[in-house]
Amino acid sequence: MRTGLLAVALKQPAFDTACEQTRRDSRHPLRWVRMRTLRVRLLGGLVVWITSLYCAPAKRRSGVADVTAPGLHIELAQFGFGKSCSPALESKVSRQAALCPSFQLAVAELERERVVMDVKTVRRIASQCGSGLLALRTHE
Repeated sequence: MRTGLLAVALKQPAFDTACEQTRRDSRHPLRWVRMRTLRVRLLGGLVVWITSLYCAPAKRRSGVADVTAPGLHIELAQFGFGKSCSPALESKVSRQAALCPSFQLAVAELERERVVMDVKTVRRIASQCGSGLLALRTHE
């Protein structure tokens, strides 16, 4: 059902202009778009393969790309998707990791709620979410 709503929203003409505005408003300069396929995990356990517009970070004047600058999946950024998972899954994983004393216990608690992930994935999502929140806090 959620994937059907995404498909309907992607067909709206206002969505294309919002995507272009997102590309222009990015903190880091981006190259022009190309199609890229990626795996996105939803909270209910559904894994969806999506072909999305992707902008890689632009190269500097020296001709070398900035390795710290992230690329951007423009269409998924409109819905708040990041780190190859939905915002709801990201929230659940990062909250559980913050509440538990170890990532191993966070994995066990998530499995009790029928969210099956390995420790490396939980750690990646939690640390990327934490660094993003820290950047937002510093900005504000």
